[in-house]
Amino acid sequence: MEDKEAEELKRRLQTVEMYMQKKKARTERLLKVGMPILSSILVAIVKIALSHMFGIKL
Repeated sequence: MEDKEAEELKRRLQTVEMYMQKKKARTERLLKVGMPILSSILVAIVKIALSHMFGIKL
């Protein structure tokens, strides 16, 4: 009986580890793609804010 429970726990742990690895890989992909987009949006917002504050075009 204990062997079956141990096997079940091992199987569940492997499933959780696989899920976590997939989630981590997905997060890393999103960051790799999203960071340049976010930084360019941020730069655009800062340029607009500065041009409004100082009344100049950038």
